Amino acid sequence: ANDVPGVNALQSGAPVFTRKLGPNTFSIDADPTEGGVTLEGCATPSSTVDPTVQLPARPMPAKSVCDLQQVVGTGSNGSMDSLDRTTDQLRIIPNPDQADGRTGSWSWYPATAIGAVIQREGSNGYLKYAASNLGAFAGATLAFLGGNGAGSCYDGSAYKGFHFKLRGNVSSTDSLSGSIVVSIITAETQTQKYGGDLVGQGGHFHKIVPITPDWQTVTITWKDLDPPSFGDTVNLTKLATTKLQALDFGVTSTATKFELDLDEIFLF
Repeated sequence: ANDVPGVNALQSGAPVFTRKLGPNTFSIDADPTEGGVTLEGCATPSSTVDPTVQLPARPMPAKSVCDLQQVVGTGSNGSMDSLDRTTDQLRIIPNPDQADGRTGSWSWYPATAIGAVIQREGSNGYLKYAASNLGAFAGATLAFLGGNGAGSCYDGSAYKGFHFKLRGNVSSTDSLSGSIVVSIITAETQTQKYGGDLVGQGGHFHKIVPITPDWQTVTITWKDLDPPSFGDTVNLTKLATTKLQALDFGVTSTATKFELDLDEIFLF
């Protein structure tokens, strides 16, 4: 009933912090798991809120994760990964083979798979990802910056596309048997859950690429990519080359067995 200058507060015999917010109004800091708090008005003033202090305005949300971190490539060196290192360094960040401001490393899916390794033929190293009967979409993903899902963007508009070496096999019960799906993940097509801007879920700009038992060099320009074919991205018609997040090499969910070998991944 009285507008006292301060409040003493005790919990389990020990004082807890109090602050006077206004007439007859106090804030008491206490741990609700530690039992009751005894309050007693006193003549000693509690800490107060300084009404002259101007709190900073709440910042406006970023329009894109690219506003938080974006690296602009110059087009000077397109190296992304030659994989000439040991398996224990496969996922190292920064990736020592990346250039022109890129740092990204590898990941793979699904989580139940053993995953990718670096194998060697003589002095040459390459990535191998093989599995059978996973019953889920599978693939290996090379990020442009950090790890895939980091919410960073790479501006690759100084480049025209990318090329890589590929060999292996895919056995499946659908039309993608003998092929992989190569996708470009951008902040526009990556869901917010995994570090993108997309509210919802959808597909990426992609290209279906036949896979053969012998090494082949695959060259894909940005213009070669087909637009997303499902979900909340189906209306996108142009790849956001300023918002690149990862290269994805995917295998259909109906694959009964696959072996995916990758090497010499470059932008050009």
